[in-house]
Amino acid sequence: MEEGTSILDSKQLRYLTTVFEKALEQVKYKLEEDEKFLSVEYELYPFDSDRIVITASNKKIREDMQKTEEGELRIPIVDTKTYSVSIENLRIDQNILKGDVGCFTWAGPLVSVRSPTDFYMADVKTVEKINERFEVHLSFESIDDTKKLVDAIFNVTKECITKATEQNS
Repeated sequence: MEEGTSILDSKQLRYLTTVFEKALEQVKYKLEEDEKFLSVEYELYPFDSDRIVITASNKKIREDMQKTEEGELRIPIVDTKTYSVSIENLRIDQNILKGDVGCFTWAGPLVSVRSPTDFYMADVKTVEKINERFEVHLSFESIDDTKKLVDAIFNVTKECITKATEQNS
C-alpha cells in the first residue's frame, strides 16, 4: 500500500506547485544546454492530477556545415527519437515527496494526421529497468527544495534517456 497523502490533498499544494514550476523550468534549461535537446516541454498537473511530464526530442547529434554565399551555415543533425518521463502518483509522506516513474520513447511525432478521419499514432515503447521510485526529502524552503527537485527530476530524465539508448543499441 502506498504511504502518504496525494499532493492534491496536501496543505502545501500551492507551495509545491510553485517549487515544481521553478524546478521544471531549470530542468528544461539543463536538457537544452547540457544534453543538447532542441525541443523540451514539460507539463505540471497539480490541480487535476498528481503528475508531471517532461518530453524531450530532437537531440542534436552533430552539425553539418554548408557553404553559402553569406558564409557558413550550421545545420543540426538530430536524433528522431522522443523521450518522455512521467512522474505520477505524487504524494507527501511526512517531509518526503514520493512518486512513480514511467519512461517512454517513440520516433517522430506522437500522432500524424493526414485527414480528419485518417491519423496514425507512433509506436510508444516503455523503457525497462529504470528506477521506478522518485523520492525527494523536502525542507519546505523554496530555494533548497527547488534545487533538490531539479537534481532529482534531471537525474531520472537522464536515466530514462540512457536506458532507452541502451535498449535500442
